[in-house]
Order: sequence, then C-alpha cells, then structure tokens
Amino acid sequence: MFLGRICEVRSFRDWVVSVQREEEEALGVEMGSFVKLEGGLVGCVVGAEQKVPEEYVGRDIEDDDVSGSLFPGNIVDRSRYEVLGLGDENGFVVDRQPGLRESVELMGEEEVQEFHRPDGDFSVSYVGDLMDYGLVGPEPVVTILGKVQEAFPERGGMMESLKSHARRVVDE
Repeated sequence: MFLGRICEVRSFRDWVVSVQREEEEALGVEMGSFVKLEGGLVGCVVGAEQKVPEEYVGRDIEDDDVSGSLFPGNIVDRSRYEVLGLGDENGFVVDRQPGLRESVELMGEEEVQEFHRPDGDFSVSYVGDLMDYGLVGPEPVVTILGKVQEAFPERGGMMESLKSHARRVVDE
C-alpha cells in the first residue's frame, strides 16, 4: 500500500513521510510497521503526527460552513509518519539517505520476512543498534519486535526475550 512520500530527511536513519491526501487508509498505519522506499531502503514507523490548521483549532466543523474550504485537505496534508531507517534489501546497514519526494510503501508479510533473512538466516541484529545508540525509546523497540513476531510466529520465544530485555535496559 502506498503511504506517501519522503518530505524531510533529518539524518541517514531519521526520515519523515508526508501522507498523500488521496491515501486516507494510510492514516491508520500502526507504530512498528515496516516500510520500503522506492530506492530500496527499509524503515519502520516509530511516530505519527497530525496537525489541525491553526485557524480551525477550537471550531466545531460540523456546525461551520466549510464547503469550498481547504480544511479536509489540510488535515491530511499535515499527517506525517516518522520513520527510522533499518537497512536496505542487502542487510541492516543504512549507508545512504533517501531522496526527498521518494515514494514509501507499507511492506507485506513476505517482504518483512525476506528483509529479516538478509543472508538466508533469520536476524534482527539491528535491534542492538536501536537500543545501544538510543535511536528510539523502549516502546517502539518492543512494538517493532512484536511486528517481527507476527511475521515469524516460530520465533516467539526469542522475540519475547528481546522485548523483555528492551524494557529492562531502559529501566536500569
């Protein structure tokens, strides 16, 4: 599913996706969902933002005549996802940044499985970097691991151990 386009690149691993106006179903993407960019990079949704235009704060739009206004479009145009870069189709290294306006799609389960088998064997080695370098807090890490667990139910024990470790590391 098409989500939108890169609208901001903060670093090699920190990107922002602007949800396209016509893709209303893209507004329901969950934290931890894996995404791929047209250039081959892979990331994970770690945050979301929706802004109501300042002139509409405090207004009840059902009672106002907003026909012909830009209100619905403004809300969708200002919906964005924060994405954490995890790697590319060759593994868990982010050695380039995405291009502005690069298209972003939600990954299917098979694509998620393929990404987590870079050399044919299952791996989530990027999780150590996420925790060691404090790239995101514990809850996004736990949520990402939960998404991996959905794609690899046979790895449930390992994922539960990693989730427990992620929670404990932050509590220390």
